[in-house]
Amino acid sequence: DLVEMLRIIGEHSKLYRSMLGETGSAGFLHRMREAIRSAVAASLHRLPGVDQWPIDHRYYFDYIAGAAVSVVLGWLEREPETHPDEIARQLWWLIAHRPDAARIRD
Repeated sequence: DLVEMLRIIGEHSKLYRSMLGETGSAGFLHRMREAIRSAVAASLHRLPGVDQWPIDHRYYFDYIAGAAVSVVLGWLEREPETHPDEIARQLWWLIAHRPDAARIRD
């Protein structure tokens, strides 16, 4: 699950900073993004009406995974001392409060 993944990242923050930094591994970044995507998709697939969304929900999961990777990178770069549970709380808030496309279209 996402919280456990963030706890592992927090425990090994130096390794993750190295692997995800400027000289890191693109393959590692890809695997991490896919792991986050799977964790988010597993949770969001349980939402009522997900199959009725006006978009292909897989793109939404891709979008969230990319954003989550950016949050993790920001966390590791700026404040790795922040507890992983707090990062998970903030990340789930961002996911749950997605903007309403109808309001931002214009």
